[in-house]
Amino acid sequence: MRPFEGIKVIDLTHVLAGPFAAYQLAVLGADVIKIENPDDCDQSRNTGSNKELNRSDMGTSYLAQGSNKRCITLNLKKPKAREILKAMVKDADVLIENFRPGTLESWGMDYDTLSRSNPGLIMLRISGYGQTGPYSARAGYDPRAGVALWQKMIKANTGSRPLKFLSTHPAEEDRIAQIQSLLPTVMPLYEATRKR
Repeated sequence: MRPFEGIKVIDLTHVLAGPFAAYQLAVLGADVIKIENPDDCDQSRNTGSNKELNRSDMGTSYLAQGSNKRCITLNLKKPKAREILKAMVKDADVLIENFRPGTLESWGMDYDTLSRSNPGLIMLRISGYGQTGPYSARAGYDPRAGVALWQKMIKANTGSRPLKFLSTHPAEEDRIAQIQSLLPTVMPLYEATRKR
């Protein structure tokens, strides 16, 4: 038996950091249901080294982080789809999303609203610059985050030796975000499963 069997996760994520975080929960046994917009599928579906798979929306990037998940389509810009999602959330343990901050709120699907029907819901929100603050509305793609990180490191470097760029993965910041986001999700899950 895997540690999170019986845990239901709603995956509203796209591209990399969010889907990879949900994938890790699926590997640990959670029932992860990925929700994609039927008119605008996850960008990772057509990226990867195999052009034929990319053309069929099953690129290797998607296959790597989409395995162990079930997938449905809902256009959350439509009220009926939002009602379906709200019904799904009623018995979910975790909801993971990485929309720009304010998107769920504009759809009436913020944590306060969703947790009324499910007080134990754990909501993981991944964004490049946080949910509030002066940069929260900015898109949080890996290269932009990497530049911000390295600018801070260069400013902080008071030594005479040059800094070395250690990243060997083209999406290192996304991987770091995924790893950092899992701990605050896994700990309450662990506590909840111990009480069962």
